[in-house]
Amino acid sequence: MVGVLVVLAFGLVATHTDWSQRELPVVMWMSAHHTAAAGALATRLAAVLSPGTGLLWLALAGWLAARRRGVRYGVLIFLVGGANLAGAVAIKLLVGRPRPDVSALANPPAVDHSYSYPSGHTVVATVVVLSLIIALRPRQRRWGIPVGVAVVLLTAASRVYLGLHYPTDVLAAVLYALSAAPVLVGLLAAPPVRAVLTRLNLLPPPTVVDTEGGLP
Repeated sequence: MVGVLVVLAFGLVATHTDWSQRELPVVMWMSAHHTAAAGALATRLAAVLSPGTGLLWLALAGWLAARRRGVRYGVLIFLVGGANLAGAVAIKLLVGRPRPDVSALANPPAVDHSYSYPSGHTVVATVVVLSLIIALRPRQRRWGIPVGVAVVLLTAASRVYLGLHYPTDVLAAVLYALSAAPVLVGLLAAPPVRAVLTRLNLLPPPTVVDTEGGLP
């Protein structure tokens, strides 16, 4: 919970001070050093991990978890991931940080009037990677974790590279998603939530050791 509050507090400070002007030179430098290959990669990542496709990726993670651990786990992974994404939208609206000034960039992106903080694409990447790693078997996580970390880092860098976000937008996105996940999972143990889950027959059984070793 502390991480979520830090993200919110910093966003408000950055929005209502000259902090964004201190970060703008970084965005300008990256915009001035575009290459065709990097631009193509950044554009593809933007399409694959957009906020609009986030729920589709979560549905895939839920399906994988349902196959291995039961439908209830799959549904809960989808719901927790979806709540994580929704929380990021709420912070965007509360903070209201404008995006970098495209007129200052050598390779300006199309004008986007939505708020900048935290980066929605980076939140999606982080939440999706977390959900998929949980859905994978322990043996698969050995390669899933490093691949997932690489995807999150590339997505974060690409958002600044395209001139759509400040560096702290993407850093805050990762911190928020990682901090919100355990908070949301912890809410599942709250009596009112447990009562609803029990009524819907979604309360998962006690955690057991996976047959391949490690926690499921």
